[in-house]
Amino acid sequence: MTNRGLEISSFLANAGWSGAERSVIAGDASLRRYERITQPGNGNRAILMDAPMESCGSQANFVAVTSHLRALGLSAPSILAENLILGLLLLEDLGNELFSSVLNRRPGLEALLYRTAIDVLVELRNRPSPDLPEYSPILQAEVALRALDWYRLAVVGSEPSSELSSALRDIVAGMTDSIGGRKFFVHRDFHAANAIWLPARVGPRRVGLLDYQDAKLAHPAYDLASLLDDARRDLPSEMRGAMLQYYAEKTGTALGTLEREVAVSGAQRNLGILGVFSRLAMRDGKCRYVGLIDRVWSHLAGNLAHPYLSELAMFVDRHIPKPTSGALARLTAWHS
Repeated sequence: MTNRGLEISSFLANAGWSGAERSVIAGDASLRRYERITQPGNGNRAILMDAPMESCGSQANFVAVTSHLRALGLSAPSILAENLILGLLLLEDLGNELFSSVLNRRPGLEALLYRTAIDVLVELRNRPSPDLPEYSPILQAEVALRALDWYRLAVVGSEPSSELSSALRDIVAGMTDSIGGRKFFVHRDFHAANAIWLPARVGPRRVGLLDYQDAKLAHPAYDLASLLDDARRDLPSEMRGAMLQYYAEKTGTALGTLEREVAVSGAQRNLGILGVFSRLAMRDGKCRYVGLIDRVWSHLAGNLAHPYLSELAMFVDRHIPKPTSGALARLTAWHS
């Protein structure tokens, strides 16, 4: 058994889960690993998060955000045991009913699930925010630059010039700063594969929350853009429009203002995703994410169609190639 295996066994034993059955759960795009832990006899279950500090960083933010969300009455998993030095957490098992899985089986629930997810965002907007770093316009611009540093690099074959990077940085920082306003808690990865349907609970608590360790303070439209422009599933345009209207009514935001804010937040986010998915393929050999790039590009094109983003739309048209089949093939072949 590896040293890590001994550390996990000792951690589980100290938490009262000695001899429990362990099964690996499909992971996300990060370096964290997850296992479902089941106690023999009584069948009690929990989730083990295995996030070594040397590769995943400290999980202290995850613990702090969990405490905040649960204090608001939202359905973040309770933490049953923790060892932050080892990067091990034992979490409440919220089940397998991811929104994405539920909607594959029961598409008629789409409006209900998305309205309930928006209710969570409204609750977060209406309640005090925790003491978290700001996801500032400069930081958002740096994330958007991944589209040049990874996606464009793979497709074009050359690194971007400093002038090109500076131009994109200025455009993105300027547009994200322009929507301004008070900053709120943002999950930063709020979508159908990070939400669990808990129909036995009431109101916003019907949404089980996952993977919020990168939460920061930013414009609240960011999480709405993440939910509606999902890299992993298509949301019909009529449903997307209905959910924008629902959020606008629940928050008292003018629909036109909200559409502009979502377009800005979505464009920044989707540029970053282009880069992250390309990096996963190029550096880590996780080429399954290449299959999602067409959808991400479609979302980006929708964001850029808003007149407010005309400057960024011209930049993308001139400097960031479309994901043609040839471009995606070059990206896939990069790692090999």
